Amino acid sequence: MKKLLPIILTFCCLIGCKKDLSYSYGFIVNGVAHQGNTYSAYYLYDTVAALNEFAADFYIGNVTDTNYVQVSFSGNGYILPGVYYSGVTNPGNTQCSFAYNKNHLYYTDVSGIIEILQIDTVAHKIKGNFQFSAANAGDTVHVTNGSFAGIKYIIQ
Repeated sequence: MKKLLPIILTFCCLIGCKKDLSYSYGFIVNGVAHQGNTYSAYYLYDTVAALNEFAADFYIGNVTDTNYVQVSFSGNGYILPGVYYSGVTNPGNTQCSFAYNKNHLYYTDVSGIIEILQIDTVAHKIKGNFQFSAANAGDTVHVTNGSFAGIKYIIQ
């Protein structure tokens, strides 16, 4: 029994542990929830224009799939935590945009908001929330409850 107790305790701890949600994302598209960890993200500093740009594609399925949500924003300085709206110039000359791609149909944002909660400039990770509406030829898509955590971006 003494040998069995540590095994039982270890097993109980493993069952009770929650999955680490680092490097993950989730959102709802027209009422259908999606989550995952297959994404691509980059951070680009254009030295000529003195412009910083961040973009991330959050895939619905795998990276070769054509279904994804895209979040991007740019500004004159390094992007700071805060709330940014599409369609307007935010503080720091920051602008954000969103897109949705479904089976090669590209929906562009009508309105949206992104809240950058954290940016780790050493580990190159970002965390935030978003929601937006996008349209293509009269069809509108609503992306709500978007969040991402620990998304690692590549410096270009």
